[in-house]
Amino acid sequence: MYLTVHRVVSHQATRGINGALYTHGTDRRDPAWNPPDLDDITSGNLGTQTMCRIDIKPGGNAVECFLDVVFPDDFSELELKTSLSKFRKSIHSARTRLTLGVVAIDFAVSLGESNHIHENFDQLYNAAIELFRNRNLLNTLSPLEIIETQDEEYRYFALNSESKRRLRKEFGPDVSTDCVKLPHSVTSDFKKLYGELYPFVSEWITDKSRADLSRLGGIRVLHNGQSVWEWIPYNLPRSAST
Repeated sequence: MYLTVHRVVSHQATRGINGALYTHGTDRRDPAWNPPDLDDITSGNLGTQTMCRIDIKPGGNAVECFLDVVFPDDFSELELKTSLSKFRKSIHSARTRLTLGVVAIDFAVSLGESNHIHENFDQLYNAAIELFRNRNLLNTLSPLEIIETQDEEYRYFALNSESKRRLRKEFGPDVSTDCVKLPHSVTSDFKKLYGELYPFVSEWITDKSRADLSRLGGIRVLHNGQSVWEWIPYNLPRSAST
C-alpha cells in the first residue's frame, strides 16, 4: 500500500488535507516489502487508488507538510499506528525518512512550519489513520445540509431539520446546531484574509471537526435550492494531487 497525506494551502489561503490510499495486491511475504523501495513506489509504482480525501481542489496549491507511508496490503491499523508512533520519536528535523522492517515512511514540513514539526506530524498522522480506517467505505451517506439565506444586511447559515437530527443521533442531544449570522461586510473581509467562507461555517455551526463530520458523509451548502459548496471526504477513485 501507499498512503499519502498533504496539508495544502490554496491561492486564497484556504488550508486542508488532501490524501490518497493505493493498494498493490501483495502481502508482506512478497520480497518487494523486505525492505520496501519508498522512492520507487512514490515516484511511479503507486498501485491502484482505492480511496482519497480532497479538502482543497487540486491544482496550484502549496504543500506545507506531507507524510508518505508504504507498507504491505495485509497491514493492520494497529501495525500502522505502531510504526508511525515509533517514527515520530525519530523526528528531529524538517524532513525525516525511515524504514522500519516492511514499512518505509517519509515526512517533511516546509520552512515556515519548522517550529511546529511534531504538531504537523500529529495532524497528518490523524488524517492518515482516518483514511486507512475508512479504506473500504463507500459514500452511501448523504452529506449534512446547510441552508444559506440572506437579506440586505446579513448572510444566515442553518442546518436543515434532518441534518440536525442526524447530528444529535451521532453526537448526543447537546451537540451544537446553532444558526450562524454574519454581516455582509464581515464575510467580504473574511474572504480576503482567509479564503472561502463555507469550510469555516460548517465547523462553526456544528462545533465539530472535519474528521467528525466525515462520519456523516460531509457537508453541502444550499442557496435557493442549489448546491453552492460541498465537502465530500471520501470518493472512489479520483486524483489526489496537490
